[in-house]
Amino acid sequence: MTDLRQQRLALHLGLTVVLGLLVTGGAILFVARSVVLRTEKSEAAAHAQLVSSVSLAPALHTGDFSGTDPSRRRELGRLFRENGVNGALYGIDGTAAYATDRGRIGGWTPSSQFVMTAAAHHRIEVRRFGRTLEIAVPLRLARVGTVGVVLLSSDYAVLARSAKHIYLPIAAALELLVALLFVALVPTVRRAVSEARRHVRDVESHALRDSLTGLPNRRLFDDRVEQAVTQSDRSGATPAVMLIDLDRFKEINDTLGHAAGDALLRETAIRLVEVLRDGDTVARIGGDEFAVVLPDAPLVGIHETARRLQHAIETLLEHDGVTLGVGASIGIALAPQHGSAVGALLRHADLAMYQAKRAGLGHVVFEPGAGERDAAADSLAGDLKQALDAGEIVLHYQPCVTLDTLEIRGVEALLRWEHPQEGTLTAERFMPLVERAGVRQRLFDFALREAVRQAGEWRRAGIELAVAVNLDARTLLDRDLGRRLERLLDEYGVDAEQIEAEISEAALLSDVDRVTAGATELAALGVVLAVDAFGADQTSLNSLAYLPIEKLKI
Repeated sequence: MTDLRQQRLALHLGLTVVLGLLVTGGAILFVARSVVLRTEKSEAAAHAQLVSSVSLAPALHTGDFSGTDPSRRRELGRLFRENGVNGALYGIDGTAAYATDRGRIGGWTPSSQFVMTAAAHHRIEVRRFGRTLEIAVPLRLARVGTVGVVLLSSDYAVLARSAKHIYLPIAAALELLVALLFVALVPTVRRAVSEARRHVRDVESHALRDSLTGLPNRRLFDDRVEQAVTQSDRSGATPAVMLIDLDRFKEINDTLGHAAGDALLRETAIRLVEVLRDGDTVARIGGDEFAVVLPDAPLVGIHETARRLQHAIETLLEHDGVTLGVGASIGIALAPQHGSAVGALLRHADLAMYQAKRAGLGHVVFEPGAGERDAAADSLAGDLKQALDAGEIVLHYQPCVTLDTLEIRGVEALLRWEHPQEGTLTAERFMPLVERAGVRQRLFDFALREAVRQAGEWRRAGIELAVAVNLDARTLLDRDLGRRLERLLDEYGVDAEQIEAEISEAALLSDVDRVTAGATELAALGVVLAVDAFGADQTSLNSLAYLPIEKLKI
């Protein structure tokens, strides 16, 4: 009986060891294969870079990446054959200008996006595409810079066979070593397996998460949208997709550097998560683009959520002693009214987002036909570019009268556009287009100069009238505003007390500290400061105590 028990224990131990060796051997084989394949790919990339830089680049011209005629294609074919490579030449826009596979020439190919990624990041990219190993090498020509991408391809099976001859002996040797030490190393093996599993989970997580913010990426976001649409088909809910673009982010990134930009993106991600409900999803799907899916919300709730998101984004952030602030433009699409597929919903949300950005609105819900209205606005914005030079922009003056004596005490300067076809247009009609037309600064400079000039002309005629002119937040943030205004006052012989600067309540809320500094500088010159449309937003009377305000227009 004892012998039988011992035999069973020995058999059990033997089976355990064999099974352990098989599992460990498989793991060793897998790891060795991965390492060797990665090394082989790195060597292939290095070889591709050498061939591209040394053998191909001296014989290539800038025009080879934009289009080739039959004669040049034959020359390029000989060049590729002489160097024993197959591949293609792509422009930085992803168009194949030449390829050893002539069917790819002149159009967008399955490799175009891969090539554009390599060009955008200015680095070599390697990928397996079916049975082919593709290596994209951005090519820089002297005095020109990056002109295109050389795409070299080789048979992946050849690389795999080459790697096999290397990793199989390595795996066998390691397996023998593990066989000798297996029993003693069982705890270590167990920990290694556990670590490998954790690594796999991390890789899977990274594949679905944005590395900078930790938010879901585009892939995971698309899946969440599909789930929301599928569930709405059964429950009758109305999912909403929001696309958020950060206004002025590029200025911060370019001026203060990527560290400041990254800090702003991370903080924005945290704020968006805090605003949303547990069942909602926010993702980062681009450089400064975020997307939100609300599985179900009434329209009024969608608008309220959009306002909360915008307020969270626009709250100022301190980074290394610098105050960072951006705006937000939000486009909204609803399912199924605006589409049931992810692509359609994002496309319509994108159209609504650009409509919000162009019109200076915080958020816009997509409307069919909005594209036609945008086209009309684009046409008007195009006319606005020439309107100042053509003398079509003028100031009208609205009198300010005391109620008891009906005496005119001053005037308010109002921008008007004498459009050749549309007639006289009020500021409400064309001011939302000034950013699109690129004339915002010129328009406010014109209004300020013309108002001061007119005040001087009236004064010389014996008419003493105060002239009020509207200034927006960005004009007040201009550090040179005080000096420019002082020069204008001297030029036209006007006292500063004759000029009244009207600041909207929204401008005060945009950047309180910097706007206050600009307003204080104007007040120091003697300019009268007034808050226009007070009460339309959320400014408190207490906040006015810090500003040199003399008038409120309620």
